[in-house]
Amino acid sequence: MEERLDLRQLISYLFSYWYILLISLILGVTGGIVYHKFLTSPQYQSTATVYIRSNQKEISYDDLQLSNSLASDYQHIFTASPNLKAVMSSLHLSYDEDELLEMINVEHPADTRILKITVTSSDNEEAKKIADALAEEGMKSIRKLDGQVPYLVQQGKVSHINVGASLMEHVTLFVIGVVGLCALLIVFKFFMKKPGE
Repeated sequence: MEERLDLRQLISYLFSYWYILLISLILGVTGGIVYHKFLTSPQYQSTATVYIRSNQKEISYDDLQLSNSLASDYQHIFTASPNLKAVMSSLHLSYDEDELLEMINVEHPADTRILKITVTSSDNEEAKKIADALAEEGMKSIRKLDGQVPYLVQQGKVSHINVGASLMEHVTLFVIGVVGLCALLIVFKFFMKKPGE
C-alpha cells in the first residue's frame, strides 16, 4: 500500500515540474530538427548485380551447388584490398580503404548465383560509380582466380531516395534523450528530498 502511495507521490512530483518537462520537450524537438537539417547528410544507395556463371556450357547440379558455396568467397574477393585500391585510384576517391569498406555491402541471396554490390554514400552519383567500378574489379579478380565467368546483370542506378534516418527519427531520439534526462533528474531529486518537504 505504501509502495503505491510512493508511486502516486512520484508521479505527482513529476507533474509539479511540468514546465521543466515542457521546456525539455521543446528543446528536444528543436535539437532534433537542427541536427537533421544542419549536422547530417542524406544517404543514398546504389546496387550493381553480378551473376556468377561457369565457363562450361552445360551446368550440373553439383556445379550449381559449388557455385553457391563459393559465393561467400566471392563476397570477400569483391572487397579485397587490391580491388578497393583499384576503385579508389580509377575514381580518384579521397577515402581510405576502411572508409570505403564501410560504404560497401556485398550480399549473396540464398540459393542463387547472384551477388549484389550495394554502396551507400551522401552523393548519389558517387554511390553508382563506386558500385559499378567495384563490380568490374571484382569480376576481373574472379576470372583470374578460378576461371568463372561473371556477368554484369545490372549496373548501379542513381537513386534520389534518402535511406538515412528521417527527421522524425532524429526528433524522436532527441526528445527521448532530453526529456528522459530531465525526468531522471527530477526523480533523483524526489528520492533525495527530506521527509516532509
